[in-house]
Amino acid sequence: MTKWEYKVQNHYTDVVNTPSTIEYSMNRMGKDGWELVSVNQLTPSSERIRGGPPERQIRYTFLYKRPKTD
Repeated sequence: MTKWEYKVQNHYTDVVNTPSTIEYSMNRMGKDGWELVSVNQLTPSSERIRGGPPERQIRYTFLYKRPKTD
C-alpha cells in the first residue's frame, strides 16, 4: 500500500504572483516529484473574515502529494 506525503502552497493574485510565476512554482514542485491534487479558490469575502490580504487579492490553495519515502 502506497503511503503519501502532502504539501500545501498558497498563492495570491497580485502584481508579483502572475500566472507565469505560479507556473514556475508548479514546475519546480513537479521536478521534486510532487503531483498537483487540487486547487481551491478562496473568495475575497472569505479572506476578509479570516483577516487575510486586501480585497483585490484572491488566494488559491494548491494541494500536492507524492509517494512517501522511508
